[in-house]
Formats: sequence, structure tokens, C-alpha cells
Amino acid sequence: MWLAAWMHGCLASRYDELYEETVRVITGVDHPLAGRSEVAWAETRPYGWIGLPEGSQLWSELSFELAVAAEPPPKVRIETAGLLPTIAILARCDLLGITSHRPARFFCEAGRTAMLALPYASRGSVGLLSQRDAEQTPIRKAFRECVLAQAECPGSSDWSKRQS
Repeated sequence: MWLAAWMHGCLASRYDELYEETVRVITGVDHPLAGRSEVAWAETRPYGWIGLPEGSQLWSELSFELAVAAEPPPKVRIETAGLLPTIAILARCDLLGITSHRPARFFCEAGRTAMLALPYASRGSVGLLSQRDAEQTPIRKAFRECVLAQAECPGSSDWSKRQS
């Protein structure tokens, strides 16, 4: 019975992918692993992590990456849901942190963090999830167009995959 209800919910939903977005491991710019052209997951093992709250999407994605690489769970030294505190802490120690690719790239380009060149196995995305048969009111249309316009800003990934 629960499967039928779940399937009905999936079939009644529409997902419009806006852009690809995956988890990235970040460090301070002076971290021993920063700046290397390749880093193996095993090389992250000696370092502690700034963790996100358990159950968060990014933390689940990191757990998946570590499992695929046959690595143990990370040793969490500090837990925070805030990206700015994470970046401030990473600047002062050799811990590792995680964020999604766009913010990681932004702070790397600003010289605040480094992104580790790890062999990531997963692909994620950001998109709009809506009810397939929902009435397209003027406010819904305006919201959708606003989100689409923001996603198309410079730095967005290929839009050819986007569904209309």
C-alpha cells in the first residue's frame, strides 16, 4: 500500500533540472592537500572534518562518496550548518569541509578556500519540484521565471537538458 502511495506521489510530481550541482570537499588555502592536481579519498582519512548536521543532503552525499571509495565515515570535530563559519574555521586549521560545487567554486575564486580534486562518483542537480497538474497561477509563473532567470546567470551549467 505504501509503495502505491509513493509511486502516485512521484508520478504526480514534475522535476525541472536547473543545473548540475554536486558535493565538493573544501579546505583552507594552506592545507597540505590544497592545490594538488589529484587527491585520493584515502588521503583525507588523517584529517578531521567540519560536519553538517546528520541527515542533511550534502552530508548524505559525502557519506555516499566515502562508501563508494571504501573509506570509513569522517571524523567530525566540529558540526555547523553554516558555510561562512566553516570557511572561517578552515582558514585557521587543517580540517576538511563540504559544500556544493557553486559556493565552493565562488570561494576558491575569491582565494578563501581550496577545492580538493577528489574522484567524485555522484552527480547531483538543483531543480524545481512541483505538482504536475497544479494550476499555473500568475504568482507560480512569476516565481518559476524568477528562479529560471537566476539559474541562467553566469556560471550556470549547460541548459540544454532543461525541460520546459
